[in-house]
Amino acid sequence: FGLQNIDLYFIDSRRRSDCLYACYKSCKEDAIVCLHDAGRQSYHEALSRFPHVHFFDENFAAATKSEDIYNRLK
Repeated sequence: FGLQNIDLYFIDSRRRSDCLYACYKSCKEDAIVCLHDAGRQSYHEALSRFPHVHFFDENFAAATKSEDIYNRLK
């Protein structure tokens, strides 16, 4: 059982950028990665690895590799 078998990730830790990178490398195409405090500029580079990111408000975002999932999130 590894990171690639997970459908939903929620990142709210001290090392959010590292967590985002690990999720990006390992997650399946249709996984959703949620990020708390997403408005912090220091996380934007790591978040931008995902081709699809939706900010629900200034502090919460969801990212995915799947365009279909992204369209459902909006």
